[in-house]
Amino acid sequence: PQLGADGSGTFGNGDVFSLTLSAGGEYVSMTDYTMPSTSLYWEDLKLPEGTTDVSFSGCYPKYEEGLGHTFVFNVNLAEGEEKDLLLAPAVDVKVGNTAPVQLPFYHAMHKLEVKYKSTDYSEDELKAIETTLSGAAECTVDLITGSISDAVSTVREDYSPQTGKEISVLVVPQEKSNVSLQIKIGGETKIYNLAGLPQETAEGQDISRLEGGKKLVIELNISKSGITIGGVTIQGWGTQGNVSGDITIG
Repeated sequence: PQLGADGSGTFGNGDVFSLTLSAGGEYVSMTDYTMPSTSLYWEDLKLPEGTTDVSFSGCYPKYEEGLGHTFVFNVNLAEGEEKDLLLAPAVDVKVGNTAPVQLPFYHAMHKLEVKYKSTDYSEDELKAIETTLSGAAECTVDLITGSISDAVSTVREDYSPQTGKEISVLVVPQEKSNVSLQIKIGGETKIYNLAGLPQETAEGQDISRLEGGKKLVIELNISKSGITIGGVTIQGWGTQGNVSGDITIG
């Protein structure tokens, strides 16, 4: 998908996502939907007798049919763009409807950005900071609802280390108290627990949790004696955009 800096964008020609069909909360089928248009027909959907309403939901990257409608997603094991799991919540449709079905995809993970400042360390030392996030890395994805659960457990894993004075990590949504940062700078290692963040930003936004589809930006001041908060903001990360006018049911 073609994404802007705010996380919004569109699917391109040839992009494939999983389209899940359910009825009454029960799984019916799943199909690969290829952009810009895959034609679907009601008579081919093999709906249970008497079905009057169905739901469509989406998942990108696509998921292999036959493996069940729920699966455990580990953001730490995913590679490249697959870390950015995109889901479209279930949309209800009347059987026989021929109008376009709109699927508003969103980013299922949380985006945590950390920026470092210091008067004790040089610019080169700041650029060489190695940050390793520790926290839950797994959640359960429900393809029927197009949603994820909270982290599967509070078992913490080390995410892949990142180097730089500004880093960005895709994190499974979870309580902030379960997340910490290991910061290596100038031959020293410092630990910062997100539990030390305030409950709200200066604008009154709740930051007790790292929520999916949102971006938390933390500015940390590092000194020889410790780490202090320079600023905290939470922003909407945006959505993938709507898939509209392309899912044709005739």
